[in-house]
Amino acid sequence: MSSGNGDGKFAVDPTSGAISVLGSLDYDILQTYSLTVKAADGGSPSKTVTAVVTITVTAVSDEKPTCTTNSFFESITEPGVQNTQAPANEFAPVFPVDITVNLNEDTAVGSDIATHVATDGDSNDTPDGVLTIDPTTGKISLASPFDYEAAQSFVITILATDGGSTPLSGSATVTVTVQDDNDVAPTCSQLLFLLTVPENSVGITITDVNEASPVFNPSSYTNSIAEDAILGASVVTVTATDADTADKVVYSIISGNNDNKFAIDSNTGIIRVAGELNADLSTTMTYTLVVKANEVTTTNSATASVTITVSDVNDNTPKFAQDIYYVAVDEDRTAVGIVTALDSDRGADGEITYTIISGNGDGKFAVDPTSGAISVLGSLDYDIVQTYSLTVRAADGGSPSKTVTAVVTITVTGVSDEKPTCTTHAFFESITEPGVTTAQPYVQLACSDADGETLSYSLASNTGATFAISNTGSITLSS
Repeated sequence: MSSGNGDGKFAVDPTSGAISVLGSLDYDILQTYSLTVKAADGGSPSKTVTAVVTITVTAVSDEKPTCTTNSFFESITEPGVQNTQAPANEFAPVFPVDITVNLNEDTAVGSDIATHVATDGDSNDTPDGVLTIDPTTGKISLASPFDYEAAQSFVITILATDGGSTPLSGSATVTVTVQDDNDVAPTCSQLLFLLTVPENSVGITITDVNEASPVFNPSSYTNSIAEDAILGASVVTVTATDADTADKVVYSIISGNNDNKFAIDSNTGIIRVAGELNADLSTTMTYTLVVKANEVTTTNSATASVTITVSDVNDNTPKFAQDIYYVAVDEDRTAVGIVTALDSDRGADGEITYTIISGNGDGKFAVDPTSGAISVLGSLDYDIVQTYSLTVRAADGGSPSKTVTAVVTITVTGVSDEKPTCTTHAFFESITEPGVTTAQPYVQLACSDADGETLSYSLASNTGATFAISNTGSITLSS
């Protein structure tokens, strides 16, 4: 007992934990005792745990001798130091008589039944001769060396007898523990003990000592959640346990949640979505939260890391910069133009693939599936087809894929690739001098162009500028 037993009224069995009355109890003096019982192991240093025992005394007429201290716990490193003054142990202890005890059938478990005292011719030795006691002063000393392998503890009962005409006696228990390696902390088998004895009503309540901090298991958590998760959706549950069973643990997020996208239930540890998780707009795809578990009544705490990845959802459809593209292309060109579609989704969901789905039956055109660049595959002939209308589709990489289409109108412009031709390639004309210098033509050319181009005429050889030719191909005499 570590406190509450200053007057040595009680003792606890060092092995079983049974509490008994050692000294006399006087109801008229004190009706209630509050003891603190300590369980200690044999380590060095010793590890301990305590419990509170409340004892209510009922009136009984008994006056016995008492010891100032009724229970002793002593730890001695083997082999110990012997008392050189200890007398030789010559006699074996004996019990003077056998005793018979009569008990009522309703005697409570744990009640004291009897004290059977053995006597020894040496009068002051323990039965095994290891410890000795001075019969006058009560001082206990070592009579022979300890051996931990032979015995780890000694429990002796000291009997004090008064000199009255009808002697009364009191007893005390002394427990001596031999030290060895310390590797296990003591524990109590249960938290509440209730005992009833005929003369005393004893209620024993073992209260937990807050000696442990919360522990997360595991210490880190990883999970993912889709960006379209609704508010309040559960992401992950963290759990911390506390060896002090009476302690309640509460949870909080202490870092990594600056934009308040998540919230934690302080009682259950469930982390839920608290804000919109739009992976398309946010620059943060992964959140690393630090979660703290606190004991309610103390500052004992523990932390765990929680990594949450927001996964993209294909919730956006690609969009072309315009619904209809108008492009003019010379019939001898190979590049047409570029169509562009954008998708706000990330990753594969935002990657665009282009295809021509109609208007290209004769295979004149092709589109680059990645860039959207349209090019001419076959030859274009303005004289045959002047306009093409293609439907281009842009599809994202989602599953299922989202698509959009645009119309590309291509106007082919003619290129002069045909020479003009005349119906007559040679003219022979005879003019009598001096000739007539009027608008009356001497020769009329009849020429045409297969491209449909407008023709213009000029004289390539005209000595002295004698002749002139008009825009219609009429040759006249100019001088």
